Amino acid sequence: MYTDDSHGWDITIYRYANGEYQELSNDRITLKDNEKYRLPYIGAVSNGIYYVKIKNYNWRSVGKEYVIRNNFQQSDYYEKEENNSYTTATDLKIGEKYNGTLNSNSDKDFWKITATKKGYIKLSFGHDYIDDYHGWNVYVYQYVNGEYKELSSQTISLKDNKLIQLKGISAQSGGIYYVTITNYNWNAVGVNYTLKAAYSIGKPYNLRGTISKRKITLKWDRGNAVNGYEVYCKVGNGKYKKIANTLTNSYTYKKLSKKKTCYFKVRSYVTNNGVKEYSGFTAVVKARA
Repeated sequence: MYTDDSHGWDITIYRYANGEYQELSNDRITLKDNEKYRLPYIGAVSNGIYYVKIKNYNWRSVGKEYVIRNNFQQSDYYEKEENNSYTTATDLKIGEKYNGTLNSNSDKDFWKITATKKGYIKLSFGHDYIDDYHGWNVYVYQYVNGEYKELSSQTISLKDNKLIQLKGISAQSGGIYYVTITNYNWNAVGVNYTLKAAYSIGKPYNLRGTISKRKITLKWDRGNAVNGYEVYCKVGNGKYKKIANTLTNSYTYKKLSKKKTCYFKVRSYVTNNGVKEYSGFTAVVKARA
């Protein structure tokens, strides 16, 4: 029950494993906090044993009744505590959305991604909006030759957009990558977040052309982690046809018409096990001799 007092209870959650009690979170709830207070999530493992310890924070909570409840939701898509190191990282399967939370100011969440094929892996981070500039530090690493190489880092605040696109990964088949999440000030403790990795074919962009008599030289900016590009052309009201397959990000077309407008667009592809996978097309460039 609400009482206008800043004293209350200290609540600590532990996991019992391998003969030890591992502290997962530590929260202080005051008598003047909301009457219903959500403690940090527990990423529970099957048959895991967990303890909640409640003790007095100043004597004014003595004799005050409290109620504690737990709600269990079975899921394979949640961080598995403790996952605070590379060796205990939770597997992040590509294409699935996972839930996690930082249980304390010192908690670290490690996620492991194993690329099943060559391609560009998009990473998205979601959370509930809170009007606060503090939040999470998110790092992406590649494990190669026995070392962890940092690929990117980003700070996400609680008041950023609810879904943030992180810097992606240009992945190789069989490559091992990690996402680590730490607290940026204590205000993100206990706030649920989501993390998802998904394959995306790196789309080329910024298609442009330079005309010289009956020739046009097309150039575009490269997509991420692709094998090559296909160039398509349409003359007048005709249909688009593939006119080139190139490994570079440029192509010269030598048959511009004076009477009809030519339209060009480009897409990229990745080859996995002999099968091509395609990106979307660029914006269209049109030209006439």
